[in-house]
Amino acid sequence: FPMAGVLWPGGRSAVTVVFKPQTAEYLCTEAFCDVAGRDSRLPLGLDGHGLGPLLELCFRSLDIGAVFLGAIQCYEIVVANKGDIPGSIEHIPTKMVFGGNLTCKPETLCLLPFEMKSFIISFSSGRTGQFIEDVNFRISQSGEEQKVLLKGSIVNPTVSFDVSNLDFGCVAVGFPKTTGVRLVNQSEVPVEFSLRVPSDGFHDPVTCWDFAQAKIKPAIVPFCREFTLNPENGVVHAKSTLPIEVTLVTNTTHCHTCTLVAENKSGKLSEPISLPVVYESQVATLECRPSEVEFRFCFISYEYMEKMTLINVSNLPAYFIILPQQESSLNPFKYTVTTSEYFLQPGQSMSFTATIVPLIVGKFNQNVMMIVFGQSEPITLFTINCSTQGPNVSTNVEALNFGKLILLESKTLTLDLTNDSPIGANFEI
Repeated sequence: FPMAGVLWPGGRSAVTVVFKPQTAEYLCTEAFCDVAGRDSRLPLGLDGHGLGPLLELCFRSLDIGAVFLGAIQCYEIVVANKGDIPGSIEHIPTKMVFGGNLTCKPETLCLLPFEMKSFIISFSSGRTGQFIEDVNFRISQSGEEQKVLLKGSIVNPTVSFDVSNLDFGCVAVGFPKTTGVRLVNQSEVPVEFSLRVPSDGFHDPVTCWDFAQAKIKPAIVPFCREFTLNPENGVVHAKSTLPIEVTLVTNTTHCHTCTLVAENKSGKLSEPISLPVVYESQVATLECRPSEVEFRFCFISYEYMEKMTLINVSNLPAYFIILPQQESSLNPFKYTVTTSEYFLQPGQSMSFTATIVPLIVGKFNQNVMMIVFGQSEPITLFTINCSTQGPNVSTNVEALNFGKLILLESKTLTLDLTNDSPIGANFEI
């Protein structure tokens, strides 16, 4: 401008040309000046470069380190406008080569001169391994593309136990013992797990209470499933712990070391973690007092009773059964006890009465047997020693003197028999 005017002889006139590019590119054109009285116009070449907004990402590479499988991580990418004009920049969605989901909010940023704003990108993946991905952006006015190199690794979330080992100590056969352990999840995602003891058996164990209540005593299976886990599987939430109850029931005496294994069901190709488990399975020690019962000068068919005491001298609970006497015509005496089975806690004692009835005359001994739950063979509870005899009958005189009698006369004398024993006596003269 001005677009027209009058140029006097020898005069000059200044024309101002304004360049206002709408795109960021090199532009060139020609302008013409039409002078009255000339058959040709005066040409003027015009060229210039259109410059877009000067927007820059504050960094070109972002190392996010280790990210848990399935976890959603958010990161900030800062954009600065270092130019003199406003501009906008947008995220270009692209498919990830490694696999996963990447979102950017907002999708577009508008920045005034010398202003700074941020994109928030969210990233997650369902695949483990190392990755490198391009996060692409474009300046809207110029079409210039910029990118951030996103790199890191996807790892399986893990759980751990809160103890280094699980020691049950000494446990009584047939008596459940429960202890606790915690599964710890330190990752930002929930972890699905399952627990097992690989060396455990398959058959259900028999507890002392099951055995005591059964009318028909169940058979004891040597290789039983000793561990009960509660819960056996489930989910440990992010940044939390989950208590696990581990119950041990043994049916045989032994020392054992095994492992409790936690498998991560959330991760792919995730290594299970193991917790050593140690225990010693024993049977309580019981003592009977007295250990021998002496019945001297016993009369046959008469009842004799002796008060007995059974003591649990160990630190373990016990369940025992006093075995009944086997029926046989050869038994020299019969015996019974007032208590046939019982539970005894550590240090506890119980009293019972043993009753015997001699059957034949002589000197005899016999063991009363019992079995403590967990023992493979019966053991001697106490021994009965007895000397038995028949009824004690005596007369008032050692001889009967009839004196001198005339033939065919009769004389009667009386002989008194006395039974000094507590049992009846059959006699024949």
